[in-house]
Amino acid sequence: MVKAAQRAGVHDMILALPDGYETRLEGNFTLSAGQRQRVALARALYRDPAVVILDEPNSNLDEAGNAALQAALKEMRDTGSTVVLVTHHGNVLSQMDAVLLLVDGRAAMHGKPDEVASALQQRRQAARAAAAPAKAEVVA
Repeated sequence: MVKAAQRAGVHDMILALPDGYETRLEGNFTLSAGQRQRVALARALYRDPAVVILDEPNSNLDEAGNAALQAALKEMRDTGSTVVLVTHHGNVLSQMDAVLLLVDGRAAMHGKPDEVASALQQRRQAARAAAAPAKAEVVA
């Protein structure tokens, strides 16, 4: 359990709780959404799974939580775990080997993270250019 908490970057936070790992989360004592998300990551890493599926693992994380998630994803990648990650936040995509972009439930793009990010950036620029009002030319 401690190893999983360390891998998820939540060990120190747990030690800072009133009773450390023995703290009962009930009544008026609760964790923030980001803290709960980090504990959930530790639970996912318990027993060194070969496959980890994470759904929006960074939706409530602060900067420290995002750094811990990045480190955990890197470690899982380095140790050969297969990670399936669903997210709306692109800051974790650099840790992935491949990205599948779904639009309305259909595959819109697939490839290496930098390739998909570049293609998305080009799409955004094209959409902005198409939406921008035409510049009027003043002729005197």
